[in-house]
Amino acid sequence: MPETELCAQIRPLRGAILQTFKDEVARLALMPNLPAPLLIDDFDVLLDRLCRRLNGVPADTEEPAVRHARVRWENRVDIAAVVREYGVLANAIVATLARAGVTVAPEAQLTIATTVSEAAATSVRQYVAFRDSQYAAQYEVLRKAEAVRDSLLM
Repeated sequence: MPETELCAQIRPLRGAILQTFKDEVARLALMPNLPAPLLIDDFDVLLDRLCRRLNGVPADTEEPAVRHARVRWENRVDIAAVVREYGVLANAIVATLARAGVTVAPEAQLTIATTVSEAAATSVRQYVAFRDSQYAAQYEVLRKAEAVRDSLLM
């Protein structure tokens, strides 16, 4: 299937899209201590998946979204910031295209919004799973410590 005109216009603007994203995340102070390579981590892959979808090819966003959530969890990024950054990415895509004079048809806007929101939902789900797993492990350690304490008090 030939590449859509929109996707052909997105590809050379990837750097500008990611720079717009980084600038806005910095302006909002969403993740002030996260180094730039970790900030854009899997968003480059997500842009590839978006282009596939714009070309009419099914493309899963789960893999990059799960990796993204892991980076955010390991770097103690607040879950609200994770949600917000996906909105910033969607805005960066549309704003960069607009600055380049690219018109985005309504169906393509829907594809952009759907792709980014699906990735955001997956990241949040995975982030919560990481958190719940850690809490469960901490609870288990606490339960064992209480059992030891109780056995010593008897």
